Amino acid sequence: MRVFSILVIIVFLSLSFSQSMSGSVAFPEAYSDFTINPGVAGVVSANYLHLLLNHETGENQFSIYTGGKGYFLGGEYSDEAKHLISGIGLGSKRFGVGYYYRWIFRDDKKAYSWRLGFLARPYKWFSLGFCYSRNWGDKIRFGLALRPATEIITFSTDLNYNDKFDINSMRLILNPIKGLYLYANWNTENTYGFGIRFDILHLSLMTCGNNDKNSKISFTTFSRPLESILSPRIKNLKVTISGKYDEAPFLTKKSFPKFVYNLSGVILADKRPDRLLIKLDSPELSFAQYEELRELLREYRQNGGKVILYTDGLANGSMFLASVADSLIMNPMGFVNFTGIGVEVIYMKRLLDKLGVRADFVQIGKYKTAAEQFMADTMSKYMREELMDFLSNLDTLIVSKVAEGRGKSVDLVRRWINDAPQTASGAKQAGMVDTLMYWDDFEKKCGWKKAKKLNYVLKYRNPISYSWADKARIAIVTIDGAIIHGKSRPGGIFSSKSAGDETICKIIKSASDDKNVKGIILRVNSPGGSAFASEMIWQAIKRAREKKPVWASMGSLAGSGGYYIPSAASKIYADKLTLTGSIGVVGGKFSIRGLLDKIGLNVNSIYLSPNANFWSYSDTFDIYQRERFRQNLEEVYRIFKERVLWGRGRLTPDSLEKLAQGRI
Repeated sequence: MRVFSILVIIVFLSLSFSQSMSGSVAFPEAYSDFTINPGVAGVVSANYLHLLLNHETGENQFSIYTGGKGYFLGGEYSDEAKHLISGIGLGSKRFGVGYYYRWIFRDDKKAYSWRLGFLARPYKWFSLGFCYSRNWGDKIRFGLALRPATEIITFSTDLNYNDKFDINSMRLILNPIKGLYLYANWNTENTYGFGIRFDILHLSLMTCGNNDKNSKISFTTFSRPLESILSPRIKNLKVTISGKYDEAPFLTKKSFPKFVYNLSGVILADKRPDRLLIKLDSPELSFAQYEELRELLREYRQNGGKVILYTDGLANGSMFLASVADSLIMNPMGFVNFTGIGVEVIYMKRLLDKLGVRADFVQIGKYKTAAEQFMADTMSKYMREELMDFLSNLDTLIVSKVAEGRGKSVDLVRRWINDAPQTASGAKQAGMVDTLMYWDDFEKKCGWKKAKKLNYVLKYRNPISYSWADKARIAIVTIDGAIIHGKSRPGGIFSSKSAGDETICKIIKSASDDKNVKGIILRVNSPGGSAFASEMIWQAIKRAREKKPVWASMGSLAGSGGYYIPSAASKIYADKLTLTGSIGVVGGKFSIRGLLDKIGLNVNSIYLSPNANFWSYSDTFDIYQRERFRQNLEEVYRIFKERVLWGRGRLTPDSLEKLAQGRI
């Protein structure tokens, strides 16, 4: 197909010369070119305003056009006539169809014309266009365009049909550097022309002329930035970190992975801002999220950036983050609650006994203590051992990093914790913060109002692209919440979010089948859940891994099924403060017979087999049922370990068993 297209282009080019600097129906790249092929209205990706001054022999013409995705309007004025144009379009990046209607006013006479256009870019190197017109210009026009070397060189040629086929024109466009375009046209009337275009931020400037002394100059402004010969220099970037950031946000909630991705793309770029101004406004992040942000800011500082952070108050997590700043500024009325690490676990067995509810669970793995709170009055030695180990590591990391960031000793940071909470003045005296300042004074002194927001800078990281190809992408599949069989649920006031195997498997398959997706990232933040659903997602990842790389990124929590799933990935990345592992199985049920008796309800049952009451809410397991259930869970545990061994090739059954048993 490609060879055939090249041969067709060569034949056309060998027969043709150009007539003027008009565009091609196969390459309506200028935004006034919807008058040539209205199909461009289907593929345009930004709103625009276009002004055109055209000087032809004996006549001057002024045109103005505006449009965007799916529409365009225009007007043309000359000494001879006035034109009003209106059109619509439908399409995507690769295909577009459009229609316009033209009203013509000449002296006391009125006329009209219309045009239907189609544009297709089936390959990144090949484009074709077709137009059919009534009462204006060429009745039928067909064009082909070829890019033998990406966007650097574009050839195009057009055919007209008016009772017979004629060669219309040939066009050459060079794009040697971003934002600079050089044009050359030839046609069968032996006229030739040249043009040049500069794209600067949101503005495109073009001028051209030909050997008949015709000339054009145009100005176009866009709602989105262009690939520019110049890029804005950002000296100060400002970011506010407030509230909660979810892994998979719903509606108005904020996405933590997206925030980190966008921020890193700006502050770690070659043209990064000189200073990063951060306002902590009551953030509600996990320790793992604080760690990811802290590492990002640390790398920015290592590359020469300066971090200035303002806060109304500090707690354990925010102190961990803020300690990396070059300058830590605090509200004089704020408090520092850097009180240290601890955890409280509520045991509910006595409450359940009073209610008449019995928890009947089986655990495989002595450290698999997820149901312990319902079956015991106090913490088991296994849970205490695991929590002490995790909390000790967390405490050591936070204290050492705060000491490193603030340039203090570990012993002094320990004293800060023991003396907490502190007032702002006490924190400054102790060296926990650098400066006390009210927000209004900070805004003026540090230039907060003049600093650029993250979204402003991101616009220039995503300019309008004139590429005909879909960009290569990395798919991010988020597994957030409990893992269930069925469809994912966003959660709400009365329910928590969940990751359904049907939804996740469908997304993974779609990403693995998409040739423009070059890899898949699994972002996991889950305590686990259904073993069946975990296995279905694991299998989907395994199949996807046969086609392209699959990486797993663990958030705050990736335990049990939350580890089962990413074990199929090519590589797994975790934060130091990620809570993960818990390779084990637990399952069971609650019996509410006692509660029903207390409130005067009597259950009468009819069972036709010994195990018909296996999942009854009014009975606990009998000895046989409990043993049978244990055997089932042990089989799931065996499969769980097999899946981990398949994905983590360096482990052996013995070495894995030492890490399993429900350990975190």
